[in-house]
Amino acid sequence: MPITARYNPDDWNVSWNNILFQGFAKDTFLKVTRNAESSSMEAGAHGDVVITGGTDRTGKVEVTLQRESPTNALLSAALAAFEKRPRVRGAGTGAFLARNVGSTSLAKAAVGVIEKAPDMEGAQKNGTVTWTILLNDVTIFNGSAL
Repeated sequence: MPITARYNPDDWNVSWNNILFQGFAKDTFLKVTRNAESSSMEAGAHGDVVITGGTDRTGKVEVTLQRESPTNALLSAALAAFEKRPRVRGAGTGAFLARNVGSTSLAKAAVGVIEKAPDMEGAQKNGTVTWTILLNDVTIFNGSAL
């Protein structure tokens, strides 16, 4: 028997450092990746295999927003707080959570920090701004529709 599932991009809730993201760009607006493989496998001369579990659980998230999203100003302020001298412990860092409320999909990390200020450009039409947040110990769970 075939299954029917539903998907709605409005079901995504994305937050970092207590900032709820708004004004997502069309097409791909969220991409969470790990920096390293979870495991590797190596075969010896006689075909004996060793599986090694990876320990690097760092990653990053790229969130693409519309140029006029109010979230851009909040993220810019968080980056300015992180870059301010002298550094204030914890400023500009925070927990990350992306959750699809219409499914069991989620990504989370206890600490994230903005990698750098995104490029700025002006154009005849509204453009996009892509923010990259570096994540520690990121959990990625690609679930299914509820």
